[in-house]
Amino acid sequence: MVLRILFTIVAGYFLGGANGAILVSKVLFRDDVRNHGSGNAGMTNFIRAYGGPATLLVIVIDLGKIFLACWIGGLIMKTTGWKLEGQMLGGVAGVLGHMYPAYFRFQGGKGVLSTLALAIFMDWRIAVALFSLFLIIVIVTKYMSLGSIIAAFLYPFAFALCFWGHWIVIALSFVGWVDVWRHRANIQRLLQGTEPKFSFKH
Repeated sequence: MVLRILFTIVAGYFLGGANGAILVSKVLFRDDVRNHGSGNAGMTNFIRAYGGPATLLVIVIDLGKIFLACWIGGLIMKTTGWKLEGQMLGGVAGVLGHMYPAYFRFQGGKGVLSTLALAIFMDWRIAVALFSLFLIIVIVTKYMSLGSIIAAFLYPFAFALCFWGHWIVIALSFVGWVDVWRHRANIQRLLQGTEPKFSFKH
């Protein structure tokens, strides 16, 4: 059992470390997204730095790796009767791998797209509800970071509603608050009124 848990964590973490924004910026643009804008290796900074269809590739990579981490986690833990917990554990390990990738000196993204991928895999209703809230906030305020922070803060509450009784799943869903922590600089800029507003203009 312990070995299965460890293997789930390790597999998820190293899958999550395959950061889409970094990989696409290096392969397609011979550059590093962390050299631009906020210095973050996430989708928002990638859009601001490069824009265009390449962003779709980042999305595919960052969604796909978490789906795969969840699937592998469930497969490993299936015979123990903890398939659901295994899926969540693998996904959370993938999210943390995305945030703190060993491949890239532990400088990864903030985890917005990765936590969304985890929600999609575990229960699409969570993803739809939080993504809808995110979109409304961004459309109204033009602050993508504010939408991300609020959605991330509500992440464990949404999981609690859908997975009540599955306490390990709910406990692991607090990875959303790590996402909030990684937005602490954005929170400070929002309070100071210096946070840049989002625009599709490149």
